[in-house]
Amino acid sequence: MIGIYSINSSWLNKNAQIDLVIDRDDGIINLCEMKYCKDSFVMNKPTYENLKNKKWEFEKTTKTRKNVVITIVTTFGLEKNANALEIVGNDLTMNCLFETVT
Repeated sequence: MIGIYSINSSWLNKNAQIDLVIDRDDGIINLCEMKYCKDSFVMNKPTYENLKNKKWEFEKTTKTRKNVVITIVTTFGLEKNANALEIVGNDLTMNCLFETVT
């Protein structure tokens, strides 16, 4: 199996904190937001605005030229509403974190 090399970290400045940053060698950076809830995660307007701000802060501060994608990792999935569809590039459940690749 061939993979893409990446560097994984968290990131913060005085205005924003990102749970997990996956900086990939293919020119993409995933900004991962982790959300635990007992049902599907519903993205409301304040959460949408918060993620928009985090992405803007990250791009402004790091001056990256890579494509920055918001990725949501939730317990039971993301409900697809207008807010989520506009800002989320990828959504995963936490089960993905525990899968083994053979």
